Amino acid sequence: FWGGAFIPLLFLAGSGGVAERNRAAVSLALAGVAGFALIVIVLLALQGATATNVRPAGTLNLPELARRAGDFVRETPWLGGRARFDQWLFGLLFAALAAPIAVLPFQGRWVRTLSRSFTPASALLAGVLAPVGVYGLLRIAVPIFPSAAADFAFPLAILAAAGMLLGGLCARLERDWKALAARAAAVSMGGCLLGIATVSETGVQGALLQASGGGLAFAMLLLSIGTQEGRAGGCGLGGSGGNSGGMPRGARLAVVATLAAVSIPGFAGFWGGLTVLIAAFQAGARTPATPAVGFAVLGLAALVGWVLASCALIRALRGACSGPAADATPAPPDLDLCESASLAILGAFALALGIWPSLLLDATRSAAGLLAAILQAAARGGG
Repeated sequence: FWGGAFIPLLFLAGSGGVAERNRAAVSLALAGVAGFALIVIVLLALQGATATNVRPAGTLNLPELARRAGDFVRETPWLGGRARFDQWLFGLLFAALAAPIAVLPFQGRWVRTLSRSFTPASALLAGVLAPVGVYGLLRIAVPIFPSAAADFAFPLAILAAAGMLLGGLCARLERDWKALAARAAAVSMGGCLLGIATVSETGVQGALLQASGGGLAFAMLLLSIGTQEGRAGGCGLGGSGGNSGGMPRGARLAVVATLAAVSIPGFAGFWGGLTVLIAAFQAGARTPATPAVGFAVLGLAALVGWVLASCALIRALRGACSGPAADATPAPPDLDLCESASLAILGAFALALGIWPSLLLDATRSAAGLLAAILQAAARGGG
């Protein structure tokens, strides 16, 4: 599924024959092939590790692999035995999923790919593929390799917080609305990784809520920006203004999309971000090997990155929709009914999850609690 998901995205990203879109399609192809190859390596290693006389072909059944997680915690001769077998496989699986969820050092290339791609491909990347990457960590990597996940929890938290802070700082320097939205989406996905790294039920549920709400919000925002790009011939922040007069429906939906993306109360991203930050500030008590102040500092850095990216988005929205018109050219046509309905549906789902977060939280509470308990037991056991 992971490899196949990149195939339609390649055609969408390169649509139009524009050189920048072709480069974006090539970048997507490289990321897809590399990630698919790493996943295949992990699957083959798991199949070989589970082979027995009774079942010489091994197994790739996820529940059975999770039950046999302790079998993978063993030393390996690779590179002088510096890492265990489960740590190697967790690292490879994380590397395969890191690029689509914009983890450092892939954030810059991820932002360039989203900003250069055809808008529907950008929306799918930020709204579907990135949340699926988060789900892959929670569904496959963490349950099968809980000891490795616990060992790498604090380094992953550092990676997430650093990416969020860097993304927030870079967002203030962006001069393209689409690139700015991509940078803010990377900050949002960093919050998901930070929640997972807290090895707590609150953090895991926050990561799921942030991935779902952020995916809906940024898909809506990127599609909204795409409507401006198609009508005005670009999405630079310096040349678009006064769209609220010529595109009233488009401006209203852009406001809703931006408010959802900046995670104001009432949208799903607010509850996801809040629970992730709470989990980060409480994480020191759950991971005795890590000083509590360490996660507190990382939580503060993540919060600063979130605020910076949100302020940049609001400033861009203000200039694009309510600022003075750039010139005397006729206003572009407003959104048609199909475009308005498509954006409104995404906004309605993001709003529904924000008003009733229990729709997702109740459905995932038992699984998140079990996963957190496994991670905390692995952390207390020292891997």
